[in-house]
Amino acid sequence: MQTGIVAFAMGVVIPLLCSTLAQAGALGLLLFFGVLLLLLASGGRSLLLLPLSCLLLGNLYGTAWGHWALGHRPPPALMDGLVNVEARIDSVRRHETGTLALELSEIESLDRPPLMAVERVRRLRLSWFSPLTSPAVGERWRFAVRLKPIRGFASPGSFDYSGQLLRNGIDARGYIPSGYPPARVAAASGLSMAGFRERLGEGIERAVPVAYQATAHALMLGDSRGFSQAQWEALRRSGTLHLMVVSGLHITLFAGAGFLLARLLIRLAGAGERIPFYPFATLVALLFATLYAFITGFALPAQRALTMLTVPLVCALMGIRPAPGSVLACALLLVLLVDPLAPISAGFWFSFITVAALMLMVLNRPQPQRRWSRALYSQLTVFLVVILVASEWGGNWSPVAPLVNLLAIPLVGLLLVPLMALMLLITLLVPALSPMASSLIEWPLWGLWWLIDSGAQFSANALLPVLPLSLLGLGTIAVILVLLPATLQLRPLVATMTCLALVGFEYTRPSLQIDVLDVGQGLSVAVHTPNHLLLFDTGMAFSPTFSAGNAVVLPYLREMARARIDRMVISHDNLDHQGGARHIIEGVPVGQVLAGGNHTSIPLASIHPCLPGEQWIWDRVKFSLLWGGGAGDNSNDQSCVLLIESEQSRILLTGDIGERVERVLLDTLKAKEGVPQPSLSLLVVPHHGSANSSSWPFVKALRPSYAAISAGYQNRFGHPHPAVVERYQQVGARLLNTAISGTLSFIQTPSGGLELQTEHRLSNRHYWW
Repeated sequence: MQTGIVAFAMGVVIPLLCSTLAQAGALGLLLFFGVLLLLLASGGRSLLLLPLSCLLLGNLYGTAWGHWALGHRPPPALMDGLVNVEARIDSVRRHETGTLALELSEIESLDRPPLMAVERVRRLRLSWFSPLTSPAVGERWRFAVRLKPIRGFASPGSFDYSGQLLRNGIDARGYIPSGYPPARVAAASGLSMAGFRERLGEGIERAVPVAYQATAHALMLGDSRGFSQAQWEALRRSGTLHLMVVSGLHITLFAGAGFLLARLLIRLAGAGERIPFYPFATLVALLFATLYAFITGFALPAQRALTMLTVPLVCALMGIRPAPGSVLACALLLVLLVDPLAPISAGFWFSFITVAALMLMVLNRPQPQRRWSRALYSQLTVFLVVILVASEWGGNWSPVAPLVNLLAIPLVGLLLVPLMALMLLITLLVPALSPMASSLIEWPLWGLWWLIDSGAQFSANALLPVLPLSLLGLGTIAVILVLLPATLQLRPLVATMTCLALVGFEYTRPSLQIDVLDVGQGLSVAVHTPNHLLLFDTGMAFSPTFSAGNAVVLPYLREMARARIDRMVISHDNLDHQGGARHIIEGVPVGQVLAGGNHTSIPLASIHPCLPGEQWIWDRVKFSLLWGGGAGDNSNDQSCVLLIESEQSRILLTGDIGERVERVLLDTLKAKEGVPQPSLSLLVVPHHGSANSSSWPFVKALRPSYAAISAGYQNRFGHPHPAVVERYQQVGARLLNTAISGTLSFIQTPSGGLELQTEHRLSNRHYWW
C-alpha cells in the first residue's frame, strides 16, 4: 500500500511541473491504462504493475483537478470591465493605508443577462480603497467590480501568488471603483466558521497585549499576516518559522484536552457502566482536534497532523494496529486528494520529510536514555532535513536552530497554546476579566520572543545556494544512511558520501551577471560580479509593509545566496524606483547608497548623490556614472545612468530618462574615447518603453543586442509604446519584457559575450500562471 500511495503522489506532482495541462484525449488514455494496469496488478502478475497504475491515476487526478480549478476563473474578456455582483462577505481585513481587503463567496451576477463566468467563481478577492463603512463577516453586499488578471511576480525565490490563490479557491480578484458605492443587502444570519473566527479575533485583541497579537492570531487562528518584516526576519534567522504554524503538537494537545474532558464528564455523570469510556472519549478527542484544525484555517500542517491522529485512533477503535509508515502514507494521500497543489509549497516537503526522518530515527536507532538527550537528538535530525530541503528551495538555515527549538517547542506547545486557549475562553465568557488574561499571557510571550530574537542575533544568517541535482542526491543518501539502524555500520559510507558532496561542490559565480527583476511596473536590476553585488533601483512600494523590496528583491537575494549588497543605486525619487529601498536595507546590510536628482526626498539616511564621471572597478568590471540629473530637470530626467563594461560586454542602465538626456548621453559616449562606441550588449530601456523616451537617434546609435523593458502586465500607462517597440525591432535588437518573461537573467560567457540565460516566467512556467 505504501508503495502505491507514494507512486500516486508522484503522479499528482507531475502536472505541477508542466506549463500546460494534458487535454481530454490524453486523460482518456491515462484512465484506460491506469485501470487496466490496476486490474492486472490485482491478479498478482507483477509487483511493478500496482505502482505504475497508481502513478498514472495520480497524474490523471492532478490533471483533472487542474482543469476543474482553472474552469472557475473568468475569461480575459471580462478583465478591466465593470461587473455587478451580489456576494457574501467571508473575510475583512483593513490595511495600514485604510484599504479594505475583502474575500467574497456565494457570488451572483446582477448583470442582465447574468454572466455565468462570474457566477462560476468560487471566491473573489476585492480591494476597497476608500471605504465608507466596514462590512461584517456573513453579510451580503452588492458591488460594482473591476476584475484584474491574477498574476504574481515571476522571479527567483518570489512567492507564488497565483498558485496560492488557486489553492485557496480564489478564482478572481479586482477592486471597487470610485463612484459606485456598495450596498448592504442582508445582515449576517446563523452561525458560520468565518463569523466564529472573527469573534475569536476580537477576543484576542482584548486578551493579548498589542505587541504579541500577531503571535496569538498565528497560533489560535492560523493567520500569520500580522507579523512585521522584522518579526519574519527574526523567525527565519532563528529557524523557528514552523512555531507560528499549527502543528501536530497543537492538534494533539487539543485532542488530549477533549479526551480528558470526556473522561471527567463520564465520571461526574456516573455513566461509566452505561457509556463505553474509550470509544466515547476518542470521538470527543477527534471532535476537539477537528474543530481546532478548522478554526485555524485547516492549513497543510493541520491537515497532515489531523490525519495522522485520526487514522491510528480510528484503527484502534476497530482493533487494527497500523504501521507508522502506513499512517504517514494515509496522511500523504488524504492531503493530496484535498489539495493537489500542496507540493508547490516548501512546507509540504518540510512537513512530510521531517516526520519520515523522525520515524526512521525513532524506529531504527537506539535512543538516548535521558529525555533532554532524546530531544536534542530529534532536533539534530530535523536540522539535517532542514539543511537538505533549504538547499533545494534556496533560503536560510540557522546554526543555533536545534538549541532554540529545544527550548521554544515545549514553551509554545505545552504552555503558550493551552494558556492562550484558556485565556481566550475566559475573555469570551467574561469580558471583564480581559485585563487579567492579558497580564497572565504577556510574560510567556515575552520569553518566547526573547528566545527567538536571541537566536536570530547569534545566527550566522547562513545562505544556501540551490544545489545541483547530483549533489542534492548525495546529500539525500547521506541523511538517509544516518537515519538507518546503527547496527548496519554505515558510518564509513556516510562519511564518503559527505566528502564527495563537499569536494564536488564548488559554487562559482560568472564573471558578470545582470538580472532584470520582475517587480511589476517599476525597475530593479541586480549586477553580480564574482565578489560584489550592485542593486540598481528597488521597485515599487505598495503599502508601508509590502513592496517589491520584501516581495521580490530580498527573496531573490536569498535564492542567489547573497547576504550583502555592496552598493545600491537609486536612479531617482519616483516611488516605482525607490519604494522598496527601506525594506531592503532592513533585510540585508547595504554598503553604500547612491541616488540621482532630489535624493533628499528619499526617506533613507546616508545617501550620496550620483556624480557623473565617478568610476570604480570590481573584479575587472568597470562601472561608470554618466548622468545624475541637473538643475531644472524634471524628476525622470534626473535619473542616474550607469554604464557597465567588461572585456566583452557593455550594459547601460538608464532609469526614466527622456529624449533630451538621451541626446546628452550620446554626446558623452562619443566623447568618452573620441570615436563612436561599439553597440551595447544590453540596454535596459528608458522609462519602461514610454513614448517620451527611446528616440530614434538614441536607439540607432546604441544598436543593443538585447533591449530589456521592465513594465507591469497590462499596465495603465500602455508601456511599452508600439512606436518604441518598432524602433528596437528595426535595429535588430531582441526585445524582452519582464511583464511577459518574468525576471531576465543575462550571463557573460567566456567566448560569446553577454547572453540571455533564462526568462524566469517562461522557463519555470506552471499551468496556473
